[in-house]
Amino acid sequence: MSFKKEGDTVATFRKRNNKWEFTMYTGDRDTNGKRERIYKGGFKTKKEAEKTVAIILNQLEKGTYVKPDKLTVSEYMDKWLKEYAQTTVRYSTYKRYEQIIRVQIKPYMGHVELSKLNPLTIQEFYTYCKEKLNNSATSIRHYHSLLHKALNQAVKWRLISVNPVEAVEAPKKEEKQLQVYDQEQLNNLLERIKGMSVYYPVMLAATTGMRLGEIAGLTWDNVDLDKGIIYVKTQLQEVNGHLEVLPLKSKSSNRKIVLLDFTIKELKRLRLEQKENKLKYGEYYTDSNFVICIKETGLPYAPQYISRNFRRVLKEYGVCKELNIPYIRFHDLRHTHATLMLKANIHPKIVAERLGHSTINLTLNTYSHVLPDMQQEAINKLNDIMCK
Repeated sequence: MSFKKEGDTVATFRKRNNKWEFTMYTGDRDTNGKRERIYKGGFKTKKEAEKTVAIILNQLEKGTYVKPDKLTVSEYMDKWLKEYAQTTVRYSTYKRYEQIIRVQIKPYMGHVELSKLNPLTIQEFYTYCKEKLNNSATSIRHYHSLLHKALNQAVKWRLISVNPVEAVEAPKKEEKQLQVYDQEQLNNLLERIKGMSVYYPVMLAATTGMRLGEIAGLTWDNVDLDKGIIYVKTQLQEVNGHLEVLPLKSKSSNRKIVLLDFTIKELKRLRLEQKENKLKYGEYYTDSNFVICIKETGLPYAPQYISRNFRRVLKEYGVCKELNIPYIRFHDLRHTHATLMLKANIHPKIVAERLGHSTINLTLNTYSHVLPDMQQEAINKLNDIMCK
């Protein structure tokens, strides 16, 4: 049977091995003068094949049809990383994309032709990540976001006509309880690691709520120990394999943090230690002016190193086991600081400003686990007032 349409496009249908297929010859010609051919097979019924032909004919009329080729998902992702991601996102984001693609996406679907990637394959990928790899819903949502972004670009580049991720639902966001230390656990940790290179970064994160990149990028120019204030203006990040001081991501991140007396005392001790190190190591010491720097050289630590060092101290050195405290990520020290402030009845607006949050709602949503305790304490106080 033949199917003809305006422009002399013809489709023929054929049943082979209990599956239907079609071949279409458009009115266009290739470089050799032959009519261009469109072939697809594997349809369960002839009606499904005819429906696909109708869709393609409609796309041909509108000029939206994208000719399929042999480009694989793996080859496309490499191209997307090089031609798009590398030039449009931060280096840290690019590295995260590259890792997800290399470790998760390529092994599962890298061999699939881009033009044949369908929603079911992507949905099965999510299921595989969850059931076989034990990936969290949060991680899978990251994969979903990356695939959606990458395949949207494939549509813009006319490599595919539709983004298959549009028809796939991402896992629901997990409501995870933040893992933080209480005051006693934090004090015990700080006392235990005093003298280690990880001490000062941990102390700053736990007593100021600063982000890791902000701590790594802090210079003495932005520390006023007389007034007891840190001015958060920059961050240190790895860019193309090199450390660079960069501006903060948002206006709200630029902020002033009033220091605890304990923090002022420890920073004064650190500054004295650095002056002694400068004299001790002489020409080998670079006066980089970074608050957090390598003892022998004065050069800054990469944020990733600080994070890995923290993990190593807690896990491999056995500090968690010794102190009987849970393991937390370095970033959770920031959450610890915020939680302790809220439990001390400090107004959420002050907490938001101290953390550099754009809105107070972000603070309330992030630390909602603290609110029930605060509410109960407020009711207890109200009871005392009303009963008098």
